[in-house]
Amino acid sequence: MELNPATAGELDLRDGDLVEVSSQAGTVTAPVLRYQGVRPDVIAMPLGQGHQANGRYAQGRGVNPASLLVAQGDSATGALAWAATRVALRKTGERVRMTKTGGVSRTLGRQILGPA
Repeated sequence: MELNPATAGELDLRDGDLVEVSSQAGTVTAPVLRYQGVRPDVIAMPLGQGHQANGRYAQGRGVNPASLLVAQGDSATGALAWAATRVALRKTGERVRMTKTGGVSRTLGRQILGPA
């Protein structure tokens, strides 16, 4: 679950903290990953990473955030808004080790993205 670093700080959450994410539709448990690219009033969860029964190596890996979605309809157009689901977060007190392969989002003074 991706969370803006400022929001994570307000909630006393660090990378790897396990949290319960709950909506009207259900609850999943996921680790926190602080990410600057997420708005402070939003949590982001990538789809397609949860496997319930896909063979012995994939079974029980991750969670399916789609199970949290509550479709909210617009009575005028009939359109459904899936990204408007409100959730609550609860710290579980547990942590997991996370492997990060993305590096950092700045050049650290190395001038590797300078003018051509």
